[in-house]
Amino acid sequence: VYLEFVPRENGGGFQGEISPTDPILQKTNRVGSKEILPHGNELVKSDQHFCLVVGEDGSWQPTVIDMKSSQLKHSRRWKTQIAMQKVKHPKTGSMVTPAVFATMWKLTSTEDSNDQGDWANYQVEKVGLVDKRELLLEAKSFRDSIAAGEMKAAPEETPAQSQTPSSVHDSDDIPF
Repeated sequence: VYLEFVPRENGGGFQGEISPTDPILQKTNRVGSKEILPHGNELVKSDQHFCLVVGEDGSWQPTVIDMKSSQLKHSRRWKTQIAMQKVKHPKTGSMVTPAVFATMWKLTSTEDSNDQGDWANYQVEKVGLVDKRELLLEAKSFRDSIAAGEMKAAPEETPAQSQTPSSVHDSDDIPF
């Protein structure tokens, strides 16, 4: 996806997603390592991986792993690993690529650096195939919802956006 941000020096902030077919993408100017839209906002390419995070207790919850900027090389590596998987088909015996929703991956952090500084980045490791029927069905349902356009990534609300007039005085409460 392509994301639009107000530059940090102008206050920063997410402005929304731009369709890959939007003609404005053809009108960007490269300034250093950044793509700048005609009205001055930054255009950022981002890979979004929709996942189910499995907890230690076996529960799961949907999430989006958003990889942009220096994380794109890790995303490309992950997508290559996904495409290279092969398993033996139980009926035909031929080697096939499993559906991505049927696979499990472990994400951890690793140190990256360049002349600009140091930061944490993703490291992705294949775990194997999903081995619980209920989790496999949930993963397939999640994938189908995304493919049908019923779900898409949305920015988190800031505390100021989520406060209603009646909740302003309750701001000392724990937010969960």
